[in-house]
Amino acid sequence: MKGVDLLIIQPTPFCNINCDYCYLPERSNTQKISLDTVGLVIDSLVENNMLGKRLSVVWHAGEPLVLSPSFYRPFFDLISSKLLPINVSWQHSVQTNGTLITQEWCDFIIEMEIKIGVSIDGPKEVHDANRKTRSGKGTFDKVMHGIQLLRDNHINFHAISVVSKYAIDDPDSFFEFFYNSGIYDLGLNIEEVEGDHVQSSIFDTNLQEKVKAFYSRLFDLYMASDKKMRIREFDRSLEAILRNPGEPDIKLLSTETHQNTPMAIVSLDYRGNYSTFSPELIGQPAPAYNNFILGNIHRDNFSSLQANELLKSMTGEINAGIQKCREECEYFYVCGGGAPANKYFENGSFNSSETNYCKHNIKIPTELVLSYLEENLAAW
Repeated sequence: MKGVDLLIIQPTPFCNINCDYCYLPERSNTQKISLDTVGLVIDSLVENNMLGKRLSVVWHAGEPLVLSPSFYRPFFDLISSKLLPINVSWQHSVQTNGTLITQEWCDFIIEMEIKIGVSIDGPKEVHDANRKTRSGKGTFDKVMHGIQLLRDNHINFHAISVVSKYAIDDPDSFFEFFYNSGIYDLGLNIEEVEGDHVQSSIFDTNLQEKVKAFYSRLFDLYMASDKKMRIREFDRSLEAILRNPGEPDIKLLSTETHQNTPMAIVSLDYRGNYSTFSPELIGQPAPAYNNFILGNIHRDNFSSLQANELLKSMTGEINAGIQKCREECEYFYVCGGGAPANKYFENGSFNSSETNYCKHNIKIPTELVLSYLEENLAAW
């Protein structure tokens, strides 16, 4: 089980906004995680020799900034006190909707060297179509205010954009917004089917060609720019294409492969329940899989995982699905088998292969990069 390098902690399931495509079932729940819960998880990881040399701690799965820096300080101090003596380095990360960024938060981010991701979907009319307050108002202006505060404090950040039907008709405006706003590190998440969000505005068969046209135009604009911009999907495809062929390597492939490896990722909810594989799985209604909960850290030490029947069953099904991808898909060595959450929520089974998500986020970008390499390898 050694190899945990991503610990995702849910400080609270609550979110101050109400996005149309949110997958979290408890986003109105204001409960908070306890210091004892986080301490028990770190202790169990250490005692069972499950950590490598570096750990990424991501505070996510609700809006983390609804809690103040003073709430987080004892947690950060606790993690530091437990990891420093055993020569494990760590990096705290926060994925935020950006509406609650303040100067106090900027000071804390700088002090603690926190890696920041901001969710923003594009121009105002695109962003506000899905990312709304609980009263139904758009959040764009608040997010841009938060981004300006990050800039004023010289804090680097990356952005994640959920691409919905509101974006795909105008890739030029989409690209120009991010580029002209100086948001140069961008990840694209095609609107997915996950958890509470059971229907994607993108997965309609009538929109498939529009999605491809969106990506194609975006790629042309990306390649014609001055290379300040980094778009994750295109860069990831390039790295996968140019690496040495052979068996997929967890350290070289996309995060989807990481999600296929048992206990490479540990997800911890505010109650102390823990899971692995795709972070989106934990706590989702699935009685046959105990809602994907492997145990609770207050009663189940990680030492029991070797005999955990649910973990064995999920691993077997996920591996069978990976084998199907290997046999059926010519893109296997780009993604290594796809993300378990996408397979489960789209196909109803881990033991399956192609999803709409992989068509959009893996195959189309890879095709575009391959075509460009064939024509312009020397110019890349």
